Amino acid sequence: MKTFISVVVATIGAAGCTTMAMESERYYANRVSTDKAQKQAIVDAVSEFMGGKSITLADDVFINEHSMTVERQSAVDSRGLIIDGRHNNPARSFTLLKLADMCLIRDDTSQVELELPTVACVAQSKAK
Repeated sequence: MKTFISVVVATIGAAGCTTMAMESERYYANRVSTDKAQKQAIVDAVSEFMGGKSITLADDVFINEHSMTVERQSAVDSRGLIIDGRHNNPARSFTLLKLADMCLIRDDTSQVELELPTVACVAQSKAK
């Protein structure tokens, strides 16, 4: 009887560990719909990552791809030419992730993640 109880407890414990591991794994994700409120949540998160700068994103951001790159706009003169020639603003990349029931956006430079509670996404492949 003790052996049976030990086996049951070990099996339940192993199943619990497997569930916990699955819930802590991040998956690349895609957004489910082109809802404007969801897009605005992404815009707000990226803007926060970029120091509050105003940004513009495509309506289909994260629909077909799990990553995107944002480049800061260069300063231009009245003719629309870049001031001082080239710019040195580095591009920033971001990734949409799924963790359990949450959608997260990760700044790939800093590896900081923000939860996007109003964004619906579906997991694709396991994230690195």
